[in-house]
Amino acid sequence: MATTGNALIFEESIPWMENFFELGGEVHPAQFVIMPSGDHWKLRGIPPSLNERMKVRRPMPEAWAGLRDEELKKVSGVKGAIFCHKGRFISIWETKYPCSKKDFSHAKN
Repeated sequence: MATTGNALIFEESIPWMENFFELGGEVHPAQFVIMPSGDHWKLRGIPPSLNERMKVRRPMPEAWAGLRDEELKKVSGVKGAIFCHKGRFISIWETKYPCSKKDFSHAKN
């Protein structure tokens, strides 16, 4: 596992959430987890706690909600953008590097 900015990066897809919170994840500063998802990379918002797993500490930008492919690439400014869920808790990218370097500090909750 690596850390970059406000994200934890896993090189393989693993179940992480329960262990993260059992080890004190409530106070960890990370806001996102990045890991492979098939041939792509998944950026998933970290929930505030295990009991609030349907919420995230910082959602994806509101303008991305529900967008796909070319429309998301245009709005996000990232060539590798594929999909952002309308709930803004998960997005899919062609590679890990664009999503690991994207700054989400401006995203509205």
